[in-house]
Amino acid sequence: MVCYPLHYTVIMHGGLCLGLAAGCLVAGFMNSLMETIITFRLLLCHRVINHFAYETLAVLWLVCVDIYFNKVMVVASVFLVIMLPCSLVLFSYGHIVVAILRICSTQRCGKASGTCASHLTVVCMYFGATIFTYLGPRSAFSVEKEKMVALFYAVGAPMLNPLIYSLRNKEVMAALSKFLEKFRDKG
Repeated sequence: MVCYPLHYTVIMHGGLCLGLAAGCLVAGFMNSLMETIITFRLLLCHRVINHFAYETLAVLWLVCVDIYFNKVMVVASVFLVIMLPCSLVLFSYGHIVVAILRICSTQRCGKASGTCASHLTVVCMYFGATIFTYLGPRSAFSVEKEKMVALFYAVGAPMLNPLIYSLRNKEVMAALSKFLEKFRDKG
């Protein structure tokens, strides 16, 4: 769609948007349901989760039976819910970069690449932390490190998302500059 911006309304019609949203909701629900069912069937040795949120991996650390099947299901889930969307996003950004390189004007190229860079920063922060959590090396594992990375992808990346996008807005930047000038004048 990036390559055909004038066709956006034809390509992304209401039915397609509704179908994509419904597909995401159904896939998320089915993934959560599957992980919940296979996790709650396990025998737990401990009752305290050393984590700030319910994470499948945090619960699996409490189990005192073989969890091979659960690990296989987590890897399958990671592929479908994390790696597949991440690959599609990166594939899309590859097309965006090619489209940007075709632009002749330096000003338009700079603006487009700036927008693309801010989007890609948020995508890399979220997917990078998530992939590290679920596919990272277990040799570097520590409960505290795991909690920090999970906190980053669950709270940090979504919180930075509006900040990064709003700083691209001229009015927001002007208001921020005025605020910083007032703050600087008082100091």
